Amino acid sequence: MNVVRVIFLDQNVVVDVCECMRPSKQHGREPQRELRSEIERCVDSGIAIFPYSEVHLTEAANVSDPESRSEQIQFWEKVSRLYRFHDAKAIESIQLQTILKHRPVRFSRELAIHRSQLTFEQELPPPDPDAKAKRAKSFRGLVEYWASKASEDLTEKIRHKEVEGMIRLIFEDLSNLLKTGDLPLNRIFSKHNELHSELCWHLREHGSNTKTVFEDACCCLKDNALKIPSLLIDFVGTEYLAEQFATDAKFRKKVENAEADHDANDLEAAAHWFPYADFVFADTKMVTFLFPKLRSAVTRAGSFEISAEGQFYFLRAQSSSIFSGN
Repeated sequence: MNVVRVIFLDQNVVVDVCECMRPSKQHGREPQRELRSEIERCVDSGIAIFPYSEVHLTEAANVSDPESRSEQIQFWEKVSRLYRFHDAKAIESIQLQTILKHRPVRFSRELAIHRSQLTFEQELPPPDPDAKAKRAKSFRGLVEYWASKASEDLTEKIRHKEVEGMIRLIFEDLSNLLKTGDLPLNRIFSKHNELHSELCWHLREHGSNTKTVFEDACCCLKDNALKIPSLLIDFVGTEYLAEQFATDAKFRKKVENAEADHDANDLEAAAHWFPYADFVFADTKMVTFLFPKLRSAVTRAGSFEISAEGQFYFLRAQSSSIFSGN
């Protein structure tokens, strides 16, 4: 009997296997159609499912061409079998609760995947045409900062700066709320505020003084942030990306060549969904550079391990024959 495998598909792969099905774009795309056929065969045969994530939903929601959007919806509703990865906030919360209960962190797929009661189309968020540009602008600002630093100012230091920045944002949000009486929903339900809120409840339940619980939770988060796998992977990944732009980098990358939005999505996927998948189908940069380095780095730095056994990372350009067999 076949064991159903969980496979994460990079968004670029999704675009490839969807665009090749459009009548106006079929010419010269036989490998992509072959891959699409193999993916669907795996699903039909019960060999694999391909859960989608919030990044896939956001990307599909912002596709402006109606035919492309429709093709992605049709694809996901078939290959996901309605299974999807929990949102990043939920995964971080699960990991935090595991740490607070002094349990070992496990990357069991049952902890990160659920069957949605809605179709992929019904889950699509409202389009935000400016989202990509906003993300890219924010990330590019960081790249410009990194490009003024030497490696010694970045390596094993950015992760701690990221933690400090997260705590600073929590205090800034509280300050803005007290001053204006208002805070945008995306700030209230941001990932860092969700973690802080979880810690506030935990500390209250364990006798923390109500008057100091806000600050106590900030201190607790600062002390434990890098024990949360998703945060550590995200921050260490940011470190590796930054090192490419350092003034003394051996093969220094130019700021204008930074793939800001693409890198941001890759880090989100690597931090929250890669560890829970049996297989990952991603691009060359992720497969050969970023994730192998991340696996070894987070194992050294954290109290958990991302096993290399049974987990394979496929190049996007590889033959679809990788899906054949069991």
